[in-house]
Amino acid sequence: MRRRGSHGWREIDADAKRTIIDSIIRGTAPRGPFHLELDLSDRCNVDCYFCNSMDVRTQEQVPLARVVEILDEVTPNGLRSVRFAGGGDPLFHRDIEKVLDAVHEKGLVIDNVTTNGVGLTPGVAQRLVAGQAREIVISLNTSEASDYARMMRVKPAIFDNVLAHVEHFVAVRGEAQRPCLVIQFLLDRKNYPKMPEMYELARRIGADVVALNVVLEIPRRRIDPAALLGAGDGELLRPFLREVLAADRDRGLLELCFELPPLNALVAEIRQELDLAQRDVFPTAPSFREENGQCFFGYYSAVIRGNGDMHPCCMLINPEIPPVGNARTGSFADQWHGDSLTQMRHEMREVLLAGGEVEYQKPDFKILAPQCVQAHACGLKNMYFRQDDDFYRDLGEALERERQREIRFTGNRQQLARALRRVKLRHPLLHWAYDRLARFSPRLRQFLKRALGVRY
Repeated sequence: MRRRGSHGWREIDADAKRTIIDSIIRGTAPRGPFHLELDLSDRCNVDCYFCNSMDVRTQEQVPLARVVEILDEVTPNGLRSVRFAGGGDPLFHRDIEKVLDAVHEKGLVIDNVTTNGVGLTPGVAQRLVAGQAREIVISLNTSEASDYARMMRVKPAIFDNVLAHVEHFVAVRGEAQRPCLVIQFLLDRKNYPKMPEMYELARRIGADVVALNVVLEIPRRRIDPAALLGAGDGELLRPFLREVLAADRDRGLLELCFELPPLNALVAEIRQELDLAQRDVFPTAPSFREENGQCFFGYYSAVIRGNGDMHPCCMLINPEIPPVGNARTGSFADQWHGDSLTQMRHEMREVLLAGGEVEYQKPDFKILAPQCVQAHACGLKNMYFRQDDDFYRDLGEALERERQREIRFTGNRQQLARALRRVKLRHPLLHWAYDRLARFSPRLRQFLKRALGVRY
């Protein structure tokens, strides 16, 4: 099995990981990001009904010259890998071949390219293979042209063009171990019975991984939510999941890692029925603890969109969350060390110090969204990282030492506030009584906010 991308994590060494931990503890930024997501083009040739970036999409792209300037600046500061996604489709950048050349000239690893495949031309395919990109994800989403037209809102003929590009890419790659080819399908109420056809199509065109997932959310309710599958639809999916799992018995191509826990439990049940080995797509190291598994992306990575806007990660690109900077002008360092990213790191550090014992209250978070704070609301927080035993052992030890210093009733105002929040969450009855008292006492609320920085 070819090795998949890791969001750049395999490309950084122990010293860089130690730098991330030290930066979290100190509450300061490293010199620069170790990984960048370059969503360089907001242009796209499809109009997927489920796209989370559609509502912020422009027709802009970061010019090639500016891309080279950014790479020249950040590579000496620790950058080791990039991901190309979108925004629009990354391969629709007008100078994409020259962009790929620039990345390779800097000695950087292309960890992932996520694309609909229309722009996977022979020139692009050759560069990705020659540069040993780690992973190419093709968002095919369905198994037939008519359904492709429904989901992607394009002419059905484009489906066959994408298949031809994928088959050419596989031929160019030949027996090379990289890039790993992932064919991705998204399930909704209209196409889930086609799971077996999806699997066979992906296998036929040369996929190394066949990834199945469900469409979870439609931003701004662009279509009727009743079109989506939910956590309670396991019995609808059961016979088709059973069929593809049985077909995959001796191939090991399937990746079933739903963001809905009941569906993962169903997969485990079917595997047991079929006497198949249980498969952990994203394994967990013995040292990993949920209290240390909160997001640290502000110390590790950033996203640059086609109009230059910077975001903490790809999951926070939507109209309700403002960008944290813009990389089109000035130095990247000015953005990386700017007020918004500094505020985001402060918020991430507070969540990490809380060890999961934190409530999301919008006035307390200027940058982070609910999914950044709530447990299991965003798999990206640790899905690529939690198998790193050394990192989570060292992070856990460092955080525990810092918690002992920074969460106590005999400390300063902020230390006291942290301790009070922890007690509230650990003792529900006290939480209820305290909230009730504060709710009916404006003077107490004002005192708590003024004296402790605690909002009730």
